[in-house]
Amino acid sequence: MGILLISDYHRLPSRNHYCSLKVDLMVDIVGRAIPRNRFDEILRFLHIANSQRLDPNDRMGKLRPMMDYLQDVFQKAYIPEQHISFDESMVAYYGCKQFIRSKPIRFGFKNFCLCTPLGYLIAFDTYQGKTYRRKDYDNFGKGGGCFLNIIDSLQYDLNKLSTIFYCDNYFTGMPLIVELSHRGQGLIGTIQDNRIPKKQILSSATAMKKVPRGESALAYDSANKPVLCRWKDNTVVTLASNVVADNAIQMTNCWSSKERKNIAITQPMYVRDYNCHMGGVDRLDQNISCYHTSLRKKKWWFSSFTWMLDATVVKSYYIFKQKHPDVSFLDFCREIVLFYLQGSQPVPSRPGPSRNRSEIAK
Repeated sequence: MGILLISDYHRLPSRNHYCSLKVDLMVDIVGRAIPRNRFDEILRFLHIANSQRLDPNDRMGKLRPMMDYLQDVFQKAYIPEQHISFDESMVAYYGCKQFIRSKPIRFGFKNFCLCTPLGYLIAFDTYQGKTYRRKDYDNFGKGGGCFLNIIDSLQYDLNKLSTIFYCDNYFTGMPLIVELSHRGQGLIGTIQDNRIPKKQILSSATAMKKVPRGESALAYDSANKPVLCRWKDNTVVTLASNVVADNAIQMTNCWSSKERKNIAITQPMYVRDYNCHMGGVDRLDQNISCYHTSLRKKKWWFSSFTWMLDATVVKSYYIFKQKHPDVSFLDFCREIVLFYLQGSQPVPSRPGPSRNRSEIAK
């Protein structure tokens, strides 16, 4: 664990170089903690689950015990908040399991993550297509079904907290909003026009393009009380929500490419709340990208394993920083590495290279 974490901030071309005898490559604390052959042997036989007892319907069965354990610990350490964002997070893997064009990491495994606005990971699951975890929610689509499955896995009562979820148009749909309304939970998310019944569509996008920037329109459903909000910014933005509120607007500054300056326009409160609380998963990705495990293996599940390890370090730092705001993330990672590597039984001092530098140079 210490060697995997030291590769977050101390990067070398390969894992063998951490135990190298070359003076310009060697990392003495790693070489004294464990022999290189022993480390390679552990990686070779590393298993999270019994390969003979895997669930044939669960494609992440090799990592499922670790995923379930971490989510149980994450939720026990979580202090409930009202605003929670739900979005996709990509785990880099160049065997190309999934592809998302707009993400910084475009190829890899797609994780659905539930986060606070500051990036605290509450729950997550890896997208697998049609699996046993989505059989009860086929009517909500791929995104909506995964969203409801993760909410069902939470260990605390959402109805007592007046929780409001924020998600993008991949997950948001009218059936999902109606379902959350019956559960007493709120949702604000962008939505595509093809997911809105024709009788509930606001003024068409063509008509909204002709109105001045900052104009907005609202529509209500008297039966289930979801609201549709369409706002004209650089493009026409449509949001759906079951959080019923007045037609409250505020003034905000936006950059005008035509006038080359910031201009004041009106903005609905739904848009403001969405912009303030939607970026929790992006914040998590940003924190993980600062220092992430650089060691690689050809096993397909190893990238997801190291992602969970890095996410655990980020969450630990999130909790630690609340009482120690002056400690940087790098110092926090270094303390963990020193705890693992210096606490091991040191091996005898290794002899230096048999040839001196002049012979090597020749």
